[in-house]
Amino acid sequence: MKFKINVDGVGGVVLQIQKVSKYEPAVKACVVKSLAEMKTRSKDLTPKDTGELRNSAFGRPIGSLEGLFGYTKYYAPFVEYGHRIVRGGKQVGYVTAKPFLEPNARLQQPIFVDDVAKAIKILVR
Repeated sequence: MKFKINVDGVGGVVLQIQKVSKYEPAVKACVVKSLAEMKTRSKDLTPKDTGELRNSAFGRPIGSLEGLFGYTKYYAPFVEYGHRIVRGGKQVGYVTAKPFLEPNARLQQPIFVDDVAKAIKILVR
């Protein structure tokens, strides 16, 4: 069995995809740079008790246009957001939040946007 599908306007879509894909390596470089900067900054922002939380920081690219930055220690969210202290089924206290991940991301966001804008300007020339 043979069949054929014709779709009008596909040429324009293909051109748009080609335009975007030429920026992909530059954006990936910006993602990698941001992840490295966040990891470096995490040494100053992450609370230190034993150092395990600081040492568990990681960043890795996902695909070519995204990255993941986080911590492998299970207790990272408890430090970031704070938590209750419960003994015998009753709350006996509260540990206040010591944000370190969200401030890092907030600091990195404008740097990343600026890096991507610069990279695209260079490619558009």
